[in-house]
Amino acid sequence: MLRALVTLILFGLANIASAQCLGTDLRHSLPAELQKELAARLAQTPFAEGNHWMARRDGQLVHLIGTVHIDDPRLDAPFERLRPILEAADRILLEVTPDEEAALHSALSTQPELLLLTDTTLPELLPEEDWQALSRAASARGLPPILVSKYQPWYLATLLSIPPCAMSTLTGGVAGMDGRIAAFAQENGKELLSLEAFDTGMRAFGEMSRDDQIDLLMSSIVPNQTAEDMFATLLATYFAERHAEAWEVMRELSVLHAPNSAGDNDPALDKMERALLATRNQTWIPVITAAAAKGGLIVAAFGAAHLSGPDGVLALLQARGFTLERQQF
Repeated sequence: MLRALVTLILFGLANIASAQCLGTDLRHSLPAELQKELAARLAQTPFAEGNHWMARRDGQLVHLIGTVHIDDPRLDAPFERLRPILEAADRILLEVTPDEEAALHSALSTQPELLLLTDTTLPELLPEEDWQALSRAASARGLPPILVSKYQPWYLATLLSIPPCAMSTLTGGVAGMDGRIAAFAQENGKELLSLEAFDTGMRAFGEMSRDDQIDLLMSSIVPNQTAEDMFATLLATYFAERHAEAWEVMRELSVLHAPNSAGDNDPALDKMERALLATRNQTWIPVITAAAAKGGLIVAAFGAAHLSGPDGVLALLQARGFTLERQQF
């Protein structure tokens, strides 16, 4: 059930260009009753829409931008609309700055256990049928099974959440909205700050039990066309500025298409949501407010999934006395 949610949260591990993917937005394919249920759920979700918000408190000013870590030509127009705000910014906060990204690459060279199994292999952990299914899915993405047999289950799940059509552009040379903002900041001498340590997301996954990671991994196997359609759906909700809908729809699509039952995976989903969204949001708030307290104009840009909900960054800032106003994206 977690497969598409990994796509939603953790595309920051790599930048992926979507131009080669031609999937279909699946939102309207959901049963009518489920669509009504989702609409009611979203109506109760704080700050369910909007990729650009302004927060004010006692003269402090913060622009909050929900990003997508996936490159797409449709990002050109909103980036140009955001350019004047970036030009005026005194400090820009990102999930991971270029310096932190460099530290990540350095750490991976000295701490292989961050991504690799050190005590066993996936073929040893899984029934033969499951390993063969994973091998086929990995091969479809150009990943040799002999290589991925040593991957941490959560890490292989993140790779399999990427549809085969996008794997050929899995490089560091393509930037999503985050990358564009980081490049602008560097080119224009802006102060760049990181919201968290470079390995926060990886360690959150690593703290999941191995059984939960394997549930996550097996939920990553869906037909190639389904993977492509989920990818298209994710992007469609982002450009519609409906990040809360993205979470809910991806959750329901994962239930419909995952090989495991929703009931089996719900505990793992709850743990992942807390670790990768709620807990991180809480730790970001002091970083954002400390930057704002220094004065000047602050821009904080991070994955759009972190914006909405009672534990979202916007609601947490509101609870601390900030007034929130939606802005053009």
